[in-house]
Amino acid sequence: GVSACQSNSQRALASLGPGAAGRATIWADGTTCHPHDAILRNALLVHDRFQDDCELMSWTHPGSFVVPAAVASAEHAGTTYAEMLDAIAVGYAVVSWLGAGEEVALQ
Repeated sequence: GVSACQSNSQRALASLGPGAAGRATIWADGTTCHPHDAILRNALLVHDRFQDDCELMSWTHPGSFVVPAAVASAEHAGTTYAEMLDAIAVGYAVVSWLGAGEEVALQ
């Protein structure tokens, strides 16, 4: 059940119900589901625990969405650890590029 002590993210996770079948892991409990479900749940968990990094070019916290997306995609596709790390690096580079030196984020 949902308690009064839970954060907004925890309440949101509880309301999602079970995810669709798949091979991506939900970090909180080790269950597997479809990558889009795992990405959402893991991103919420990272952000909820304030395990965010800060990318100053884009004014974002890319670790809360790049890492869950790269890990879930790698698990689902069965890629190597090195390929997953490459995806994380590319994700950070794309976020920085999209931030365009704060130009996009501040508009």
